[in-house]
Amino acid sequence: MNWALYAVLHSLCRAFFVETNRVYRLDSWHLTFMQALFGFMVLTPFVPFMHWPMDVRFYFAAVIVSLITAVGYMIQLGLAAQKTGRVTGMYMPLEAVTATIVWILVMPATLELHTNNLILSAGVIIAFAMATWGMIKIRQSDVSWGTFLIVAPVGVTYAVSGIATKIVMPETMIIPTVLSYVYVSFAVMTFVLGLVLLAKKKADKTMLEVRALRGGLLTGAFSVVGALSFVASVAMAPNPGYTSMMAMMLPVWLLIFHKAMRVEDRAHVLSASILTAGIVLLIIVTAIYSS
Repeated sequence: MNWALYAVLHSLCRAFFVETNRVYRLDSWHLTFMQALFGFMVLTPFVPFMHWPMDVRFYFAAVIVSLITAVGYMIQLGLAAQKTGRVTGMYMPLEAVTATIVWILVMPATLELHTNNLILSAGVIIAFAMATWGMIKIRQSDVSWGTFLIVAPVGVTYAVSGIATKIVMPETMIIPTVLSYVYVSFAVMTFVLGLVLLAKKKADKTMLEVRALRGGLLTGAFSVVGALSFVASVAMAPNPGYTSMMAMMLPVWLLIFHKAMRVEDRAHVLSASILTAGIVLLIIVTAIYSS
């Protein structure tokens, strides 16, 4: 069940990743580049400990995932800057169900497992329904059709990222391979975003202001840990959609954080409890199967 521990860490990092720009309200282009550069620099000293697979699909997936992630980050950080950090999680149910169903359909062994184990299938469906209901109801003022249309592509592309990552990750030497996969992703993201900023003439001295550097440092830290824990969880999980489902804890972490910091938050505690119960149910049913 190590995948669940990594998934919890990933959900925490996703929450504070967007929460940072809810506070700092920095330009999403600048901040996405800064977090990518930070991730690349932090991971560079670990290159000697990385494992580099011979499969070319591994690097192709890392490049595609990095580009998908960069676009998703800019959308999320842009919404967070508008003081709607919790809205950025609206795509998560779509991400979770898409990744879960696609993985079951493309993997014969997984399809057979769910066909022959109806208790597992029912448990996953109920867990997803509870988590989704709780996420929608936790603060209904955040939910709107217009916002969903903005973040929906993020959910679909993130689901594709999870599936692609799961396919190319080996069953051994997982952590050294996770390091190299994420390192390639941050390197590509830094290079591409740097070129785009120069081409759009958006690279300016405001990026070097203390507030911008502080916000970039915090966002980068959550981004690095979040990316590493996401890839590790996806690699170990029975289904990449389970990691995405666990990420739906984002609004719960924000609720807890806001309560602790005495920040006004009109989120519904009951809905957060139902969401959490759904995640716990997912862990239990998958743990029973694993045993």
